[in-house]
Amino acid sequence: DDYKGGCQLVDHLIERGYRRIAYIGNERGGQIDVERRRAWVDTLHAARLPAALAVNGPNGRLQGGSIAAEQLLPQAHALWGAPPQAIYCYNDTMAIGAMAILRQQGLRIPTDVALTGFDDIDVAAFLEPPLTTLRQPRHKMGVEAMKALLTLINEESNPVPPQATIMQGELIIRHSA
Repeated sequence: DDYKGGCQLVDHLIERGYRRIAYIGNERGGQIDVERRRAWVDTLHAARLPAALAVNGPNGRLQGGSIAAEQLLPQAHALWGAPPQAIYCYNDTMAIGAMAILRQQGLRIPTDVALTGFDDIDVAAFLEPPLTTLRQPRHKMGVEAMKALLTLINEESNPVPPQATIMQGELIIRHSA
């Protein structure tokens, strides 16, 4: 549930006192980016905060995160006169790319800018600081996908229409936010 997971991440940032929260999205992220961005907008609006600054990277990789962060920082200075207090990123990989740019600019995480990812890739726990993120239930997702595939294979003559299965992730609070 990308929407609910995104809401959890942004809620966490708000609860920690961050108000200028930017979003780094993925230009090629499709519906996943739409849901994660919508969560950012809706959660900020529910807290009566503006969803004022979002920048898309060209992809969901390290490069996409660094390019987006390079664009985001001057826009934040133009809008707020300062960097964002927190950045919610489309995924962990983009957050790592953004982290590199924040450090190059002399910004400390989370002292100057808090940072979150999404997915809880293996390396997220080993970064310095370890990345706050939303853990996807990857194993369970794989099991459910395989069950759906086997059902389709076994019912060739009378196929069952595909059904959406929504699974909840888990907020993983670490030291980046």
